[in-house]
Amino acid sequence: MARVDLTNREIEQMAEEKPGSAAEYLRLRREELEAEKQARREADDFARFERAFVGEGGTKDAAREAYTRYRNEEAEKAVGAADERARRETVERMRATL
Repeated sequence: MARVDLTNREIEQMAEEKPGSAAEYLRLRREELEAEKQARREADDFARFERAFVGEGGTKDAAREAYTRYRNEEAEKAVGAADERARRETVERMRATL
């Protein structure tokens, strides 16, 4: 659970007591809120996948394994695409310097 939202007075008090602490607190709160949103998205994605998988005759246990495989495959594709982009950019920079 993310840190609580501060009132303006609490932010002012933090800034007076320790300059920069309110900004750090708010930065950490934003990160925590984003992490919570990402976790909810991931849980929703898996729930949809599991419903579809079970709907097609699979089991819930097998759905978790299949989802993990699917996510790993997607990660591999993303890494491959990033590698290819980096390779092309390197080749382009080398050509530009010749």
